Amino acid sequence: MAAGFEVQANEVVHIRLVQPEDVATHFNAEFHPEFSYQFYEDEVIKGHRSLRVQVEFTAGQLFLYIAEQAEDSQTRAKSALEPWIHHLDTDIYSGIGYTTRSDEFRRRVEKDAATFKPHGQKIYEYSSDEDIFEIYESSFESEAFQDYHRRLELFSLMFIDGARLLDADRRWRVFTLYQKHKRNMSHVYSLVGFASCYPFLFYPDKKRMRISQFVILPPYQNRGNGSRFYAALMDHFHADKEIAEVGVEQPNDDFQDMRDRCDIRRIIETGVLAKDEAPISPEKFLEVREKFKLSKMQAARCCEILLLKNCKTNVEEKYRAYRLFVKERLYRQNLSDLATIPRAEAVQQLANVYSALEEEYRHILQKI
Repeated sequence: MAAGFEVQANEVVHIRLVQPEDVATHFNAEFHPEFSYQFYEDEVIKGHRSLRVQVEFTAGQLFLYIAEQAEDSQTRAKSALEPWIHHLDTDIYSGIGYTTRSDEFRRRVEKDAATFKPHGQKIYEYSSDEDIFEIYESSFESEAFQDYHRRLELFSLMFIDGARLLDADRRWRVFTLYQKHKRNMSHVYSLVGFASCYPFLFYPDKKRMRISQFVILPPYQNRGNGSRFYAALMDHFHADKEIAEVGVEQPNDDFQDMRDRCDIRRIIETGVLAKDEAPISPEKFLEVREKFKLSKMQAARCCEILLLKNCKTNVEEKYRAYRLFVKERLYRQNLSDLATIPRAEAVQQLANVYSALEEEYRHILQKI
């Protein structure tokens, strides 16, 4: 490969959600995918110099425009749009509207702004400064939403590592978050993020809701939208008497950090564990888990963080009681691995894991 004719896909793919120019929004910014291996092998595009791949969506309906521009391309180089077109023309994505013509896309921007309304039922609304955000709940019982979700899933591929496409099971519940903009006498909507959730049986007659996918698009990150979205989902699930527990499928570090902060704030607001110190009884732990519909692991994290908050670490007896309480849980959790190594080594590993965990907990407490 000649020098300069190989580029990193994540750097040259530019994404934008587009509204008409007269719609007031300060989030109408370009951003890049976190992952592109679903489209480009090894996240590399070969055969082009100074390449730019434009991937634009109408902000609500998500009609797609793709284009490319390069300073120079090798004679036999494939179009950088070929993986997108191949992807969009498969049976899985049949019905996804897209174009490579900018004039057609501009017409669709105007049309979608005038006609698009979010699918499903609105369950929550919040404001941030002068911006208004709304959350809607949908299911695959609606064929129109099935078509919409195929476009939505393109963001899963670009922002969730190892993302897989959802099946057509009608038990899936998909929550979409939009910013609502005022335009003349009506409103237009811009996608902010989404979450996909699936209910499992919680024996004998309840449900365990699992958050499988959770995405906030980059222009809306670090503005509190992820926390507000997650908190609204938890409020919604808490109000559903059929749901006994809420879990998360393989949360990444950023999501886990946000989840911890939201769940702990919820517990603090109720006064539960306000004065408790380690160790707490199994009955108290179960009370926290059931009251806040937390998974076993998440309940353990929340209890341990709050007990650290309450712990008088300058009193050695109390600090030691806290450390032993957490280490006992870590030992049980890692028993199969620790049992295979010498005792002295196991003790040291346990101490290392505990130290890292306490540092993580203190980091979370600083943000609350």
